[in-house]
Amino acid sequence: MPGAALKELLINVVHRVRGIMFALLCAFSFASASIAISKASETENPVRVVLLSWATILVLTGPAIVVRRSCVPLTMGEFVIDNICGCVQALATISLNVAIGLVTPAVAVPLYSCMPIVVMLLMIVVDLRLPRPWNVAFTILAIIGVLLITKPPFLEFLVPDDQSLRGLDPLGLILGISSALFYGIYLLLIKKQNEVRSVSTLWMCCMTAIYSVGICATVITIGGIQFVPNMADSFLYCCLAGVFLLLGLVSLVAAVEKETAEVVSILLTSEIFFVFIMQLVLLHIPIDVYSGVGALLIAIACIGISSLESYDRVIDENTNDESEQEISDCESEHTPLVD
Repeated sequence: MPGAALKELLINVVHRVRGIMFALLCAFSFASASIAISKASETENPVRVVLLSWATILVLTGPAIVVRRSCVPLTMGEFVIDNICGCVQALATISLNVAIGLVTPAVAVPLYSCMPIVVMLLMIVVDLRLPRPWNVAFTILAIIGVLLITKPPFLEFLVPDDQSLRGLDPLGLILGISSALFYGIYLLLIKKQNEVRSVSTLWMCCMTAIYSVGICATVITIGGIQFVPNMADSFLYCCLAGVFLLLGLVSLVAAVEKETAEVVSILLTSEIFFVFIMQLVLLHIPIDVYSGVGALLIAIACIGISSLESYDRVIDENTNDESEQEISDCESEHTPLVD
């Protein structure tokens, strides 16, 4: 009996925290994909690394096209919107993955993690509402974190003898920030879509993979990027990156189904710390103080923004429930009694 009770207790605990486990698995998978992309980029062009990674995802999710079109036919409007979402997410993932290849994961991933801040700013523009003071404070905190990570020239002027302030690729920094912007736009599009209909994860992954492969192939063709003769190791890392990316995307959807989006956003900031640990252990690349402090400030800002959004949602739900209860009470008072 004690064994059965313990087993039931463990099952209940796992059932309650499975959303958290999926979110942490998503963060770990994305961090692993970042390290694999960085490793492959040591001997391969970052654009070709992204191409091979998403080609792997396309092979794994290709059947989703046939299944989606045969089981749940799409209208022309839905098909166009899905293509737009896939294209925007492709631009986001290409920006992030190429940035990882140009700069270290410990620099690119924290910049991409500013996504909740970008979403908040976009919502302010879309809804035409003023931000709350705490949101402004967390946004400023995130901007400071971004400045510490990107290491603008004025920091080098203030601390001329610090070698860690030199050597970052400007294109990698721009792409890292761009990935947060594109992901923010993608999340808003998906949020609007989910209010109308359910969007299949594999279908969206497949659409993103098609556009990612197409965009990367175009860049390679126009830019004249050459193939590397000995690319067995980099090909393996590219395939691993594709598998981890797909696992992360599927885990993200599972996490959102079990937990609120705010809780998932908070847990996804753990990707920063996963990347730091993996970069130190696997790539043997040290983390400079500026990147570490900047990443910590961004994580605090994202957690703060997500927590405030969650609090506001709970307040709104409680207010709506109270209003509905008052309306129900008024209707019951004015309802005539029937003998």
